[in-house]
Amino acid sequence: MGRLDAYGVSSSIYEFGEFANGDQSLWPQLGLTRVDSITLSMLRLDSLLAANNINALDYDCWVVDLQGVELLALIGAGDDLAKCNAIYIEVSTEEVYKGGVLWGELCDFLIANGMTPLWEPCSIHDDILFIRDKKLDAANAKFHSVHYIRHNQRRLEHLASLGLELVNKTVLEIGAGVGDHSTFYLDRGCSVLITEGRYDNLAQLQKRYANDHNARVKFLDIDMPFNLTETFQVVHFYGLLYHLKNPAEAIKQVAIHADGILILETCVSNGDDQQINPVKENELDITQALHGVGCRPTRSWIWDQLKSNFPFVYATVTQPAHEEFPLEWDTVIDSNILSRAVFIASWIYL
Repeated sequence: MGRLDAYGVSSSIYEFGEFANGDQSLWPQLGLTRVDSITLSMLRLDSLLAANNINALDYDCWVVDLQGVELLALIGAGDDLAKCNAIYIEVSTEEVYKGGVLWGELCDFLIANGMTPLWEPCSIHDDILFIRDKKLDAANAKFHSVHYIRHNQRRLEHLASLGLELVNKTVLEIGAGVGDHSTFYLDRGCSVLITEGRYDNLAQLQKRYANDHNARVKFLDIDMPFNLTETFQVVHFYGLLYHLKNPAEAIKQVAIHADGILILETCVSNGDDQQINPVKENELDITQALHGVGCRPTRSWIWDQLKSNFPFVYATVTQPAHEEFPLEWDTVIDSNILSRAVFIASWIYL
């Protein structure tokens, strides 16, 4: 129905809406106009798959871009829709196509079918990723084992004991997992930007903090270049540095966005030399390195990196009451147990 000039051709069963062409067009440079119409027979999506011997179970993720007909196609998928675990779909919040589905109706339908959006539309015409709730349940179960619950309890009670000013602050939380540390700051009246690089975990965060006006959730892969426009009084950087392939660059980027203090907790290696000690990790494990490469830096390496980016650096006198946080580093550490430490970097003297 529509023509994209030199960019190609687009078609829809619907007429253009007010945001497709005319004075409010989202693409005025394309000069979209209707050039022709034809009559075609149609099939439901499940019938189309069956007629071509296509098993929907072979396709874990669907990409849906149908110029306003997205909902009709998903309804036509019938029981096959339940076999999909992720849908990347084009959505409109205003009438780009007359009669085309709008965001609210499409979102309600997918939520009713066990899918959760990972973000809200940022413009009239946008792309949104939905994932199935069973993946959320898997992420939640992974982070809520007895080991993780105990570990988080010890880390947060230690954080509370440090006497830092952590009330009514702006906070950047990096690598939040499913958000078990976020409430520490929310309960103290802080405004928290909760970030995470894995979509499964991000979906859990979106669901968990959807109704908290002090919490915002954002995708952030700190192992890649990123562009935040804000600075924060507190940066909470727990349990992620050792899952990164570029830890030095991550610390540098964090320093740019910290105008108060950085609280860093990470796995470390014994020794006084300057070593990152790269390690391979299972990138399919939602608790491990997103890109399959982590590190076990020495404490001296971390100290020097922090000193290169902040004027004041501290190692806490106490550590969480957990076997992974040794206080005596002169003895041989069991290599079968991860060793961790807490550091604080600041722009002011504490």
